[in-house]
Amino acid sequence: MRSSIAILVMVVVASWSAVAFAKPKVAVAPLDGDADGKIGAVVSDAASAHGTVTSAKVVAKALKDLSISDPDTAKAAKKLRKHLGVDAVIYGKVEPVGGKKQLRISVYTHGKKPEHFELEFKKSSSKAFHNKLRDELTTLLAPDESVKEDDSEPAASDEEANARARKHARHLKVLEAERPPLTQPVVIADAGIGGVHRSLNYVANAGGSTPPPVGTGAFAVQLDGEVYPAAFDSLEGNAASLGIFGSLNKAVGLSISIPGATQSASISETTFALGGRYRFVFGQSSVAAGLAFWGQTFTADRSSLTTPTQLNMPDTTYYAIAPDVLLRLALTPTVGLALQLDLPLVLASGPITEPTYFGVGTVFAFAFQGAVDIALDRHYGLHLATFLDQESLSFKAGMVGSATDRTIGLSIAFGVMY
Repeated sequence: MRSSIAILVMVVVASWSAVAFAKPKVAVAPLDGDADGKIGAVVSDAASAHGTVTSAKVVAKALKDLSISDPDTAKAAKKLRKHLGVDAVIYGKVEPVGGKKQLRISVYTHGKKPEHFELEFKKSSSKAFHNKLRDELTTLLAPDESVKEDDSEPAASDEEANARARKHARHLKVLEAERPPLTQPVVIADAGIGGVHRSLNYVANAGGSTPPPVGTGAFAVQLDGEVYPAAFDSLEGNAASLGIFGSLNKAVGLSISIPGATQSASISETTFALGGRYRFVFGQSSVAAGLAFWGQTFTADRSSLTTPTQLNMPDTTYYAIAPDVLLRLALTPTVGLALQLDLPLVLASGPITEPTYFGVGTVFAFAFQGAVDIALDRHYGLHLATFLDQESLSFKAGMVGSATDRTIGLSIAFGVMY
């Protein structure tokens, strides 16, 4: 019984010793710009999760004894590492960046080339900051015994290329974390289905008469897209604020009955826009102003009719240059509200303002769109939208004095955002 207990104790002690031996020794040097040592303590705490940490005071004394004035180099780190008998040396620098602070960390490990990374934070007590720091150090402090130590310094070009690649990868991760995907996306694209209803009503001049009003409804396909190409690598500067966008709403299977006949005519009904925007960011929200080529068409296929005049309804083909404003508000981290107003400056309206129907007229138009975006994940979600487009026409002569052409729609779409 005693021998069994002794063997068990030996196994436990040996196992504990193996674990302790496997744990690397880490030296954390005093951080530049960390006068009170608070951030250095955070770094030491994060490093202690992966190794046995030598205090900053001991490291500072060793730097002085070794007369190392510029410690953040491969040669100096190797010298210090051998002097202290540690597996890794960590240097750091704290600098203010805007309203935040940036911590730059350099990790010199036996058997590896130097690694560097940066983290931005507002408070050193932030749990998110602690977790990110711990995650970064997880892989960097793992020793790689398959690579033999070389007394010579790493080639500067290789070291710099490696540092640049890692810095760029982390830079992209930071950008992705800082950029709210619902309200400040680099790319957002939606595709879905919905319904669209169009009405055309007339007001007669004194003594005149009006054609019958038009009212149609149909299912529709809805597509939307927006991209800010230069914002992939940076959120700063004018280029990152420039974007392009497009939208399309297309009725499906729409036709209209011919009065007094058994025939019907198919209808092509489409609303579209293609343009550019400049975006302003405030907090978690954004507002963008832009200009687009805008169009809305409602045309009947009269080829199957006995006579084209059987359908007493004018076709409309509105084309315009449309200034627009898009406001995206963050209601919660996973819900956003989008409000858009367009003021199309109509350049053409089609047959409705030709002599065949009501003659020369003026057109005032506006378009409003509202949507709720719900994030199901960081890169995809639902887009629930509604829109109202209206053209108010005023004719200079004839029996019809004015007309109101109104289109409303609803849609639900699956969205992808980055």
